[in-house]
Amino acid sequence: MNEYFLTEAECIDDAGEYYANKDFEEKERAQEGALVSSEVKQQEESSLAIIHAKELVIKDNTSFEAAGNWLVDLKTYYKRVEEYWKPLKDSAYKAWKAVTAKERAILDPLSTAETTVKGKMAAYQMEQKAKAEAIRAEAERLKREETERLLKKAQEKEAAGDAFGADITLAQAEVIESSAPVAEIQHAKTQGISNRKVWKARITDEAKVPVSVAGVVFRPVDESALNKFAKLTDGKTPIPGVEFYQDIVMSVRGR
Repeated sequence: MNEYFLTEAECIDDAGEYYANKDFEEKERAQEGALVSSEVKQQEESSLAIIHAKELVIKDNTSFEAAGNWLVDLKTYYKRVEEYWKPLKDSAYKAWKAVTAKERAILDPLSTAETTVKGKMAAYQMEQKAKAEAIRAEAERLKREETERLLKKAQEKEAAGDAFGADITLAQAEVIESSAPVAEIQHAKTQGISNRKVWKARITDEAKVPVSVAGVVFRPVDESALNKFAKLTDGKTPIPGVEFYQDIVMSVRGR
C-alpha cells in the first residue's frame, strides 16, 4: 500500500487509540468521537484522490504503471471504505425495518378501516344515484303522459269547434313539455372528502372476450387492459363478454 490511502490497521487504530485509555463509562462517547475522526479522514482521502486524479500526467511507461498501481490502491481503499460502512448500514437497515414493522402494525388496520368506510360511502352514493335516476325517470314519464293527455284534449276541442280552448290546452302542453328538470336528491357533503366517477369493466363471459379491439389486446383476458379501455372510451364501445359500468373512487384529505 502506498502513502496515498489509510491502511486497514490505521482505520482500526484511529478508533482504538482514541479511547484505549478511557474509563468504561466514557468508551461509548469516545467511540463516537473515533468514528467521526475516521470519517473525517476518509473524506480527506476522497478529496485528495480527486486532486491527484486531476493532476496526474501520464507521459511514459513508468508514469503509466504508476497510475495503474495507484488505481489498484484506490480500488482497495474503496472496498475498505465499503467494509467500514457496511456494519453501520446494516444496523441502520435493521433499525429501519423494526420501526417500519411497528408503523405498519398501526397503519395497516387504519388503511383497512379507511377502505371499509370508503366502500360503504361509495355504496351509499351509488344507491342515491340509482334513486335519483328512478325519480327522474318517473318524473319524465309523468310529464310525457300529461303532455300527451293535453295534446289529445286539444285535438278534441279543436274537433268540437273550440279553437280558443284548443289553443289554451296546446299552450299548457308546451309549457309542461319545456318545463325544467325535476330537482335532484340533495347529496351529502363532507369537508376533506371528494370522489370521482371512473369507468370500469366487468367480465360477464370470458369465452366471448375478443383477442383485441381497436389495437388494444385483451387476450389472455386482461382485466387491467379492459379497465383502461373503459376509461379511454367512457364505456361507449361495447365488447362481447364485457360489461362497462361507472364506479365511484373516493379520496380523503386529512385536516
